[in-house]
Amino acid sequence: MKKFLLSCVVVVLVLAANAQAKMSKPNPFKTLHKEHAVVLQNQQSYSPVSHQHRASRSGTVVNSRLHSELIGSAGNLLTIIEGGCNQVDVNDSLNLVTFIHRNDDAIYGGTVSQYRYDVSHDRGNNWEADLGVITNAVELLDNTGAGVPKGRFPQGGIFNPAGNTVADSAYLIYSGTYHNDDNWIGHVRGRGKISGDTGTYNCNIAPIPSSTAIAIGTGFCHGAPGVFWNLTRDYTGGFTAGTPIITNGWIVEKGVWNTSTKDIDWTQQAIPTPFVTDLVGTTTPTQASVVGVPNIAFDPTGQYGWIASLGDITNDLDSVYDPILWKSTDFGATWQGPIRIDLDSLSEVMGQLGTDNEVVPGTAASGIPTAWGDDGDLVVDAWGNPHFVILVGNGGGYGIEFAGLDMWDLTYNANISSTCGGWNNWHALYLDSLHTLQGDMTAGGTNDPLAESNRPMASASADGKRVFFFWTETDPLVLSGGTQMSGDNSLPNLYGRGVDPQHFVFTKVFSYTEGDALWGGETLDSVGGAYGGAKYGTVSPVALTNGENYNVPLVLTQIDYNTDLTQGLGSSEAPAAFWYINNINFLKTDFKEGLAADVEINGNAEVTVTAGGTYTEDGATLTYLDTACYFHGLLHLVIDSGNFNANVGGVYVFGYYAEDANGNIYAADTRTVTVVDKPIADFVYSYGTPNGVNFSDQSLNVPTSWNWDFGDGSAHGTSQNPTHTYSAVGSYTVCLIATNTYGSDTTCKSVTITSIPSGISETEFSQSISMFPNPTTGKVAIMLNGTSTPEFAVAVYNVLGETVLSTTKYKAGTNRVELNLTNAASGMYLVKIQSNKGIAVKYLTVGQ
Repeated sequence: MKKFLLSCVVVVLVLAANAQAKMSKPNPFKTLHKEHAVVLQNQQSYSPVSHQHRASRSGTVVNSRLHSELIGSAGNLLTIIEGGCNQVDVNDSLNLVTFIHRNDDAIYGGTVSQYRYDVSHDRGNNWEADLGVITNAVELLDNTGAGVPKGRFPQGGIFNPAGNTVADSAYLIYSGTYHNDDNWIGHVRGRGKISGDTGTYNCNIAPIPSSTAIAIGTGFCHGAPGVFWNLTRDYTGGFTAGTPIITNGWIVEKGVWNTSTKDIDWTQQAIPTPFVTDLVGTTTPTQASVVGVPNIAFDPTGQYGWIASLGDITNDLDSVYDPILWKSTDFGATWQGPIRIDLDSLSEVMGQLGTDNEVVPGTAASGIPTAWGDDGDLVVDAWGNPHFVILVGNGGGYGIEFAGLDMWDLTYNANISSTCGGWNNWHALYLDSLHTLQGDMTAGGTNDPLAESNRPMASASADGKRVFFFWTETDPLVLSGGTQMSGDNSLPNLYGRGVDPQHFVFTKVFSYTEGDALWGGETLDSVGGAYGGAKYGTVSPVALTNGENYNVPLVLTQIDYNTDLTQGLGSSEAPAAFWYINNINFLKTDFKEGLAADVEINGNAEVTVTAGGTYTEDGATLTYLDTACYFHGLLHLVIDSGNFNANVGGVYVFGYYAEDANGNIYAADTRTVTVVDKPIADFVYSYGTPNGVNFSDQSLNVPTSWNWDFGDGSAHGTSQNPTHTYSAVGSYTVCLIATNTYGSDTTCKSVTITSIPSGISETEFSQSISMFPNPTTGKVAIMLNGTSTPEFAVAVYNVLGETVLSTTKYKAGTNRVELNLTNAASGMYLVKIQSNKGIAVKYLTVGQ
């Protein structure tokens, strides 16, 4: 796209002192817009719809349009309820996306302890589901035998051997945690080719050395090429109620591809770190070592790694969850830490911390910040800095109040002066305010319902220069009848936000599911979707890249997809179906809200001009904001015209960017210019029944009416996409007139009808014939069903009625013939099979 340095508009440069005077609030990140905006753009260039925060919004009805596709299923929810596990992975160069999950024993038999996986070869648009089982050691993973390893919580990632360019030759590497009925003991690990070649599957049962018990493995991720990482909490404890769970530290697990065995060799490294023991009860302690959401992640090179958790290692009086991290600068060989981040010392957090309880009005909050210990996720950016997404609010006693709940990106950045807030170069980037915290995700049935919190999730671009955050929240008023906030997050919608961590440029907060027919959580303004909200989501740690835009692979969970359950509805024992969402996109033009500067367009955000007319560019205004903390050199305003052409109809997006001398963007805004013109008529068609044709309008420039002449003297059609039935064989000239306010246009195409059904015998004859594969790349088999088949003849024609394969006769008793259309051009063909029992016409698609 062509860029122009702005030369004919007024650029207002406000002095830094004046800009700083405007920012009187103690938290500079609070100045970001807090309105939620529904992402209706994504892959289809929808127009965003803004509305106020859900606590006081104006009544806008939101219609979100997620593209979701059912992929695999599992016998229960013990794939997905552990938020720290990574089940989704991508490989940009191979266009691969994978998702790993437990087996659905109700469909495939075997045991739910086995693992299956789903694969897309085209970046998430189409899927092969439930491949496997990849854990082929069935006898080692019997889910019912006493003391036998029982696999749970699978994680997986793609390994592409050096030099390989064939997607099916890449491997899926997996790791899950297993137990022996009493404790979590170790990991179920192995690999298999993406192709589904069962000869490449293997399964290794790997107990953790020198440990009687561990926690569930989390944070499965890539490091340097051919290296994978996993994090396990080393603790004492068990499944027996009242067993004290005491954390001894971390077990960092490194997996390296072995070129000889074509498998992963795993090693362990212990990081002893005792957390505070908080025993509840004097004779039978039930809780100890407050620690949560352990995770591990590396930068794109694999050199810089971080471990993050929430817990208490100070034994202070606050009894709160603090972020506690470890850092590696040598590809994971050694780890520095623990690094405790005192939330009281982060001015950004303290400036935002609320003082009133929102669920119980009039109740004062503690004023002590605490992280919510059940939620968090971690990625590392291109500069080796962590991004730990956490929820912070008022609290104490290892609990949190419904007061001052905010989602934060906790990060390290040495480029921000210590005078600009933060603490020892640690900063909290504000993402959004929340008003609900936790809710029951399932109906309960005969089991206790499963509680889920806000499920923060994090992803990063492949180069690490953009980070993306997601979380869920329920309309705070809907469960209380609109009178006061309930705090209940049982009908959640999905929200997200993108950040450029180098230049401190943010997207707005996007609402993805509100009003969605499947995934919408009920709000005061919209009915809920079929699945009761956006539940148990998981994202790939690495996003797909599309030029300057990004697509974040995300999976949502349909709970209790099979309602005929003997174990009761709504529990971890209920089956789960997984749906892939392929249009969670962040565009270059979405990153608009900067802290160093602000750009606002002059004039209207949406402009309409007539083709051939004159468009006047009103430009934009650049204003400096916090130059002391976030400014890196002189900025100038650049217009990206988006290949605008005032003579060609279409929708054009103009980008206005505050850039430095190196092209780095510090703020942005956009304008949509629509060039309207008369339609350019076009249509395509396909055959339905032998004499029926389906027409589909493909006209450009948004026609508002259509007039179809089907060429056979019948009445004209006026619908956009009609179906027409012809009464005689022959070629017909079909014409479409497409019209809008600015004029009309006509196009005509020839349609050939080769046969007309003449009675029941032909229908029966046609139904006795099958043809496969269809579509085909060349060869196709024709099967005649029955023990006695007549003499018949076969010929192939193109849609113009021209002969492609001449008539060939076959003797009576022939059940199968093969046609070879390898040299035929891609397109639609008609296969005519004729006998004394009738005539059948089959429609065949050839695609090279």
